[in-house]
Amino acid sequence: MRFLKIPENGASWNAALCYTMATERGLKDDVVVEVIDAISGEVLGTRRLYGITTAEVDIAPYVRNAIGVATLTTAILELSPSARAIIVRANGVDAEQRIFYRAELHTTSPHILSSLKQPSVVAHGDVIRITAFATEEVRVSVEDKRIVEAEVVSAIQSKSMPVEIAVQTSLYVGHNVPIRVKVTCDRGYTYTFDCTIVEPTEASYRIAWYNTEGGIECYTFPRGVRESLGAEMAAEIRGRASRLRGVVARYRLVSAFEARDEVERIAGVIFSPEVYECKGVESSVVKLLDREIRYDDHGGLRRVELGVEKEWTVGL
Repeated sequence: MRFLKIPENGASWNAALCYTMATERGLKDDVVVEVIDAISGEVLGTRRLYGITTAEVDIAPYVRNAIGVATLTTAILELSPSARAIIVRANGVDAEQRIFYRAELHTTSPHILSSLKQPSVVAHGDVIRITAFATEEVRVSVEDKRIVEAEVVSAIQSKSMPVEIAVQTSLYVGHNVPIRVKVTCDRGYTYTFDCTIVEPTEASYRIAWYNTEGGIECYTFPRGVRESLGAEMAAEIRGRASRLRGVVARYRLVSAFEARDEVERIAGVIFSPEVYECKGVESSVVKLLDREIRYDDHGGLRRVELGVEKEWTVGL
């Protein structure tokens, strides 16, 4: 077996990832194609081809299925679940390893994939999330600016994969705590994020999503307005009457008054297939009914609105 054509490194798994292969000497043969995670060694999918001399196989569906929808990391540093290092094997012959990303990514230089408002305010208990790209290493330090030499440092080998950074604000005690998160990629590129940790507001609703580059973004809506309650009934079984299974609430989330560049950042949520509700370190996929961007009379971005459906509780 030999590979005639393989995708470029840095391609997106949201598009086709076609491998073209041929048998030796053009003789018909049965071929087993395996899609393998190069880091874990897990076989993500297998396809069997019968009596072929040449074939083209699109592995993107196998990669997408492997990524699926996962909860967001709580570790301070972790390889992003939105990328995969892949080896395709045909009858025991391996194609060159490729790394595929959520969106096509330029891998020639380290950079930050998230875009955060600076300086920022984060509620105590929430998680600060940043996605970075580096070919070799990502190092993060978190400094409590009230205390001299109170710095937590951690590092991870990135292996040309995006790295998710999760800083838990619950570790910092006090009112209006100023902290600085410094991300260093490949011992050269440095990004600094300053924020203040404040007391949480019960009515707030924090979400996270992936932007078009594959970086995590977060935003806290000031409150959710309940629009309706609807009863969910269990199906009738063997002639028995229907019974109440639960009550579903529908909420409208409306962004606060923000500067135009911040509204543009938040508006990116409409392009993300998954949107997560974040409660402290816990996260879950949100069921969205609609996503809207509102404009003012002059065509400028005004606010972002989301329709959310979830199990009814006394408060949002």
